Amino acid sequence: MKLGKVKYINTETHNGLLKRSQVSEGDLLVKITGVGRMAVAQNNLPKCLLNQRIAKVYVNDENNNIYIQSVLNSPIGVKQFSKIGTGGIQINIGISDIENLKIPLPPKEKQDEIANHITAIRKQAQALKDKTKALIIK
Repeated sequence: MKLGKVKYINTETHNGLLKRSQVSEGDLLVKITGVGRMAVAQNNLPKCLLNQRIAKVYVNDENNNIYIQSVLNSPIGVKQFSKIGTGGIQINIGISDIENLKIPLPPKEKQDEIANHITAIRKQAQALKDKTKALIIK
């Protein structure tokens, strides 16, 4: 891949004009255009910015962003997005729609327990995927 004509955002612009669009570790990102996997609470992010199709949702300290991400990506969460979305071919939702989503919020300790369990399952799945890839290469 040739990257000779790629234009980069300089550090001054990234940290100044685009400060509000920066994504930080642990941010809950919600897709506001289209339906499918709706939310990502990402760790180990590279330096990146939001675009107009992604909303950053601030999760307070009383809740676990991985838990909320999992609820939003569950069949019930995706169904809520489908119901509130507007538009034809590509469904869109607004920030006020996100604010009105129904998310069951057990105590923080239970959210942490569920999030840790989900994270462990994801790690197992990734390990199996990596092992399978290595076997295929071998």
